[in-house]
Amino acid sequence: MLSYWTFVDNPAEFEICKPLLFLAMGLVTAQKTAYWREQYMAGNPYQLWNWRQNTQLAGIFGLKLEGDTNHISHIAVSATHRHQGIGSQMVGDMAKHFPAQYWIAETDDDALRFYQSLGFTAQILVNQPPGFSVRYRCVREMP
Repeated sequence: MLSYWTFVDNPAEFEICKPLLFLAMGLVTAQKTAYWREQYMAGNPYQLWNWRQNTQLAGIFGLKLEGDTNHISHIAVSATHRHQGIGSQMVGDMAKHFPAQYWIAETDDDALRFYQSLGFTAQILVNQPPGFSVRYRCVREMP
């Protein structure tokens, strides 16, 4: 099976990725969607990548590059590609491609175990965003 990354750098590709991005966004609004489109199309420090298997969109990975710390802003795997290790592989690939001392993600109960299985430690956020369930800040210090 052929698997590969492509960098999302144009509006047409962003539109293709949008359904998966919505899975990772939590509360989806037009304003929030426009914000993330602007950030990812600008390219720096935010980047959006898609993971393809045999040309099918299998997952998306959004990140913010910030010196010795990289932030995972979005990660999602399509329903037909879940439970195949793609999410773990995406995090591992990105950690190799964009080395940093720390990787940080903010998540909820649904993805907490995923991050913990990858070696992230989690703390409950003190200031919870309105309209969300409990949120966690997950941090992984890289060797």
